[in-house]
Amino acid sequence: MNEEHLIFLISQPRSGSSMFQQLLVQHDEICSVPEPWMMLSLLTAILPNQDNAGFNRKYAQINFNSFLNKYVLRDVFLDHVKQTALALYSKANTKTYFLDKTPRYYHVIEDLRQIFPKAKFLFLVRNPIAVFSSILSYNFHGNIQAMLRAPDRQDDLLLAPKIILEQFHKYPKQSLFLRYEELVLKPELVGQKVIEFLNLKDRMPLKYEISDEFRNTMFVDKKSIHLHNKPVDSYLDAWKIKITTHEQKNALIDYLNKIDDQYLSTFNYERKVLIEDVNKIKVKAGVKSRIKISISWLKKYMIKDLKS
Repeated sequence: MNEEHLIFLISQPRSGSSMFQQLLVQHDEICSVPEPWMMLSLLTAILPNQDNAGFNRKYAQINFNSFLNKYVLRDVFLDHVKQTALALYSKANTKTYFLDKTPRYYHVIEDLRQIFPKAKFLFLVRNPIAVFSSILSYNFHGNIQAMLRAPDRQDDLLLAPKIILEQFHKYPKQSLFLRYEELVLKPELVGQKVIEFLNLKDRMPLKYEISDEFRNTMFVDKKSIHLHNKPVDSYLDAWKIKITTHEQKNALIDYLNKIDDQYLSTFNYERKVLIEDVNKIKVKAGVKSRIKISISWLKKYMIKDLKS
């Protein structure tokens, strides 16, 4: 398999990439599998990583990179990674193109560019309010404190947009950037962009049927794609019912204020409008607020009772 027939689909998690992947694999020339995370695994040796793996990965990464640099072996290492990856992709590929959909490849995007300079790169972006609220709801069941303490989710929310914006400016011709909102509202237009970018022969199917390989795996978002067979706009404003407390609302506004202005303007999201939308959400009083209200109410009626 040649690298020209390799496609990477990269996004923030919870941006609709699973649904987009299902559309893409309906095409006669595109093959894919549930998220393999393969390139992250192959590149772990040279990537900073603080996870507990029975040894200090930070020092392992530092020392291995020192060894590669001392003997000028980094390119040799990456070349062997490339050959290994292509051999593995070839075993899985049954069509013209193989699509690797792994959102967190934003962490290794420059390495992927270096290893596979002729590969195709698709990026999917989504309204940051929707991404934030979907991660909060789907991954943390509304627990905003747990979400804010998770380093990987901080990367998903703040680092990923920064990297995607950098890719937009550095590789405009080698990449296709698409918006989730356009995908669900104008799927024909998005499909045509994909056809032209990948130089495919036939039009992009606008409906999908989930295969058993995807249906029976834990490595794909099953929240809603199995409920539909085509892009739907039902989830554009789903965030309005997922933000239910003042704490969540304030954290979301804080997040919107931290996103780079250029990222928002590049992908047609206006910070002022986004914050106005969030401010319109009516939320229940938080636990502390309810306690204060209860104590205040209790004191008021205790005083009444004493006077009477």
